[in-house]
Amino acid sequence: MKTRGLNQDGLELVTWTRSVLVPNRASGLGQDYFPACTAGPLEA
Repeated sequence: MKTRGLNQDGLELVTWTRSVLVPNRASGLGQDYFPACTAGPLEA
């Protein structure tokens, strides 16, 4: 994955390449990460 940092003028100041590990469903990592909502859906 390539990541880059831009300044307020949109000029690229820094870039780097990084790796990402994504767990699969069987590993159980990340399951139930978000707490249950106690209120109803947001109203516009």
